[in-house]
Amino acid sequence: MQALSIALQKNTSLTSLRFLVNNLGDEGGKLLGSALKLNQSITTLQIPNNNISDAGAVGIALGLESNSVLSTLEIGSNRIGDTGNTALAKMLKCNHTLSKLDLTGVSCSAAGIIAESLQCNLGLVSLSLLGEIDTKAAKAFGDMLLCNTTLTKLSLWGNNLLNNEGISELSRGLEHNMCLHTLNIRAAQIGVAGASSVVQMLKINTTLLKLEIVSCNIDDTVAKVFASGLSKNCHLVALNLLSNKIGDDGAIAFSQMLLVNHILNELVLYSNEVNAAGADAIVKALEKNHSMIYLSISNGKYKTETWEKQMEIFLKRNREEVKQLVQNVSNNNVEQVIRLCKKGISPNVYTFCFDAELKQPALHRAVGTGNVEMVKVLLENAANPSLIDENGKRALQLAIEKGKKEIVLLLQKSNNQSTRDVKIIPPQNIILKESLRKTDLAEHKIQQEVKSILEWTKNEVYEYFMKIDDLSAFAQSMLEEDINGKALLLLEESDLKSLGLKLGGIKIFMAERQKLQSPNTYQSSPSVINQPSGNKAREDRHQDQPTARVQPGKRFLEYVPNANHDKNSIIDCLYSRSTSKNHDKSIIDDFIAKIADYQEEGHDEGTALSLALCWLYTCDCWLYKEVNNLLRNDSPSLRLLSPYMKGLMSSYHYLSHQPQLFYHGVVYRRTKLQPKDLEFYKLNTLFVWSAFTSTTSVFDPSASFGDILFVITIPEKFKQYSLNIQSVSDFKSEEEILLLPNIGYKVHQVQKGPLEKYPNTSYIIEILVSYVCIV
Repeated sequence: MQALSIALQKNTSLTSLRFLVNNLGDEGGKLLGSALKLNQSITTLQIPNNNISDAGAVGIALGLESNSVLSTLEIGSNRIGDTGNTALAKMLKCNHTLSKLDLTGVSCSAAGIIAESLQCNLGLVSLSLLGEIDTKAAKAFGDMLLCNTTLTKLSLWGNNLLNNEGISELSRGLEHNMCLHTLNIRAAQIGVAGASSVVQMLKINTTLLKLEIVSCNIDDTVAKVFASGLSKNCHLVALNLLSNKIGDDGAIAFSQMLLVNHILNELVLYSNEVNAAGADAIVKALEKNHSMIYLSISNGKYKTETWEKQMEIFLKRNREEVKQLVQNVSNNNVEQVIRLCKKGISPNVYTFCFDAELKQPALHRAVGTGNVEMVKVLLENAANPSLIDENGKRALQLAIEKGKKEIVLLLQKSNNQSTRDVKIIPPQNIILKESLRKTDLAEHKIQQEVKSILEWTKNEVYEYFMKIDDLSAFAQSMLEEDINGKALLLLEESDLKSLGLKLGGIKIFMAERQKLQSPNTYQSSPSVINQPSGNKAREDRHQDQPTARVQPGKRFLEYVPNANHDKNSIIDCLYSRSTSKNHDKSIIDDFIAKIADYQEEGHDEGTALSLALCWLYTCDCWLYKEVNNLLRNDSPSLRLLSPYMKGLMSSYHYLSHQPQLFYHGVVYRRTKLQPKDLEFYKLNTLFVWSAFTSTTSVFDPSASFGDILFVITIPEKFKQYSLNIQSVSDFKSEEEILLLPNIGYKVHQVQKGPLEKYPNTSYIIEILVSYVCIV
């Protein structure tokens, strides 16, 4: 084994290594670990049943920490305990090339540690874990699913410790997960409460395609819950309920589901307790169902040649019909597709786990061929653009990647597309356990410049009164009426009444204002003020303190995602707002002229509008300040500028053919934070910034804009949400990268500064774009 380890360190051709039942033991595990540190060719390592315990697993984990090649590790059916599994979990925090991992014999505590490590893992795609999964471990996996952006397949064999409460925790995490497409749960105890949580999750989750719940003691009552929920589900493709306790009543419930569900293609009820009544009901339902292509309910107790033949006739009919539709889509035969759809064949039937010919929805195939007319026909016949293929991609994403601009516009405007991607992260689940680091905030001191009330901006007035319970509602009215520091001191009782404040509130307001005017009162602004010299408008753009929330604001969700954002709607909203606030309108005329300029350069209307919107955001004017103030405060007045906001947020759809306008990698943002605000950014915290966020691709060593540095990593998969607007900006030297509102971040690391790499900093907060709340 020693000789093999030495040889493997230098080998450059061997890609797969398999030791099945070879009794490698711990010594063999350590030697393999040593080889993995240096080997640059092996991508698959299979070592199950090799009598490896903790010491061997630790050796392998240490080797993998520096390995950047291995993608598959199967190390199940060994004797690995908590120490070894903890080492493997630690490895997952720094190894981002391993994509498949199989483990067995994992304890509850080790399972939780592994789940926690996956919160910051950027590589693992498939995890199979056989061991003890109790409620605490399930909660850890639920937390992980909230923020992990790579895992697509998860198999948990619970050893009968996983119960309703644990299933609810998993469902909680899956509600807002956007990448997992296969979940396999085995050996659990699932009752009505657990099934209900799964059904509720399926109403929200749009990416889970295959659900396997095997040997989980599901009876007829629980089966009815699943059947009822699936009657309204429009995403799940395959359901496997093998080896449960489902009888005729449960089967009849599924037969009723088959009459209304035209997405589910595979249903496994094998090895249950279905007899004549249940089987007959399902066969009768299949006669009217044209989407089911694989069904298994035989269990040996009830099996007749007539029944089997009848079921196979219907399933074969469905497979042939769907294949005809798919083939005609691939061959661009529009007339045949129309005929088949009118016959009742759903364009939404596909499967990634049964038939290779049907691994893509019809709409994805039409996008692949670039046939605009075919896409139109499929959309007119209820093709669902929110379905994903086996790679987790929607049709729109595929169209953007392939540069099919006209199809992108069609998909974006389709009725099914307008609200499908609204994702809200529940606040009670968002702050994850801080497991690696505690930041000593008590030592953090920010130098504040004393500032007269007369110099307060309207936002600073708003922030001050928002902290006073009896006046917080009134603060919004003052913000809308542009009450700054000077106006604050001039307000009279009649003004306060006109703003809706009653006598009690007026007295409280007067007392608070008196405090502010007292010479003994520390008259600093509510947020940190330390303006550097120079172009104040440009400084404001970078100095605005980002407003972190655990989810998008209520009014944002109400007004922005569905706002009309054609050219006329955007121009109308800009003119209306500038008139009501007495803003300079010349910038709007420049905006209209800019659209014309881009069209003269040869861009179509959608591209020209999007480029002009990006340019407008970079201009020194009232617009970007007002837009971001409304977003930060989640103001009711959001609706007045929502066409502009939606237009800018949607620009990536129209600019997809210009990859230079999108950015992935690391960007920077300096700011100033109050200690209470800094405390929010704990390790593993998930959050959104509610406004558009200006960043730069070049680190500025000076502390002009603040001593808190955000180092933001944008993975390539999220690059469409970061606009490289340098080329359209009149201030190209800023190298500005614009991050869209309400994309989700995760705190990856918090360090005290200054560091040699980052001088003039008091804290460096590294965050990662991890999920999308709004598209």
